[in-house]
Amino acid sequence: MEKIKVLLADDVKVMRSLLKSSLSTFDVDIVSEVDNGDEVVDRVRELAPDIVFLDISMPGKNGLDVLQELKEKFSNVFVAMISGHNTFDNIKRSMELGADGFVVKPYTTIKIREMIDKYRDGQRGSFLI
Repeated sequence: MEKIKVLLADDVKVMRSLLKSSLSTFDVDIVSEVDNGDEVVDRVRELAPDIVFLDISMPGKNGLDVLQELKEKFSNVFVAMISGHNTFDNIKRSMELGADGFVVKPYTTIKIREMIDKYRDGQRGSFLI
């Protein structure tokens, strides 16, 4: 089985490190890390990741704007939103824009596993928190 290609987009280095640590227990290849919303779409275009873990609060474009652009340009990319701001509005807007899931910070390996399993099982459009 081919490794799942993952892109991490979070402006906080410690959060990216924690996510990388959780992902290291799975058969994935982290193809890129970005720390601002402006770089995400270009990296997706260049690297064609299978999964994007996308923070909502980032410099440049926020994650919700990036999500909308990703779904318009690369509808097949699996996007798991990540945020410490798990307000109803953020979750609802993520769902409306086509996110495949929402992971609340701080991450747990269990939640990351659920997103990886959801991707592997081909579960698109069924939002998971």
